[in-house]
Amino acid sequence: MKRIAAFYALVLLCFPAAGIFAQQGADSSSTPKDVVYKWKDQWGVGLKFGINGIGLDAIKGITNHIDLRLGYSFLSIPYTTVQTLEGYNLQADATVTMGGANLLADYYPFKNIFHLTGGVLFNQTLVEVDVQSLSAFPFGDISIPTQDVGTITGSLGPGIRLSPYLALGIGRTLSKNHRVSFNFELGAMYQGKPKIELSGDGVIGPMASVNNTTLINDAIAPYPFFPMLNFLIAYKIK
Repeated sequence: MKRIAAFYALVLLCFPAAGIFAQQGADSSSTPKDVVYKWKDQWGVGLKFGINGIGLDAIKGITNHIDLRLGYSFLSIPYTTVQTLEGYNLQADATVTMGGANLLADYYPFKNIFHLTGGVLFNQTLVEVDVQSLSAFPFGDISIPTQDVGTITGSLGPGIRLSPYLALGIGRTLSKNHRVSFNFELGAMYQGKPKIELSGDGVIGPMASVNNTTLINDAIAPYPFFPMLNFLIAYKIK
């Protein structure tokens, strides 16, 4: 879990922060109050980068205060590590998968670039790990052959797949007066109690017992919220 947290921290450092607000000033002052846009007007497409991966959003301006977004993001990172514990070698092969579909509404309560974002995400977060032995396992005065040591397989995912999402944002998801707009938002999704599942075989198989699985699930249960950070570059088509 520490390596996964470090990965998320690295992702955060990769986002460009400069020039995020360059487009707006004219948007807020020149837009009339309570304007409802026609179906054919205020359409755009956005390219987004965030903890949930890289993706695309279709954007529709509903009024001068509300934009809707429908999109999808995806990120998959494989990771392999070898650990030596008292002369015993273990290899862990992990895959961290993030992403999912989103349906979001951006609400601009004032004549500026600050907004609230809310909606739902179809949460495809999944961490899968396979642990296997690379050497014989010392057990008392005997040594268990590598092929008999066994494997441990684990998966970690959200408690609920349809996750409510709430965020605060700066920028425009769809500019009213310019073709290109920028948006940055920081929020969280509610994923319920995270759930881990374990299975195993061989000598180390009992480590994946129901009792151990329950202990781990109880330890991670107090963390139902998952932080989210996104950066969006949008282009207004019409």
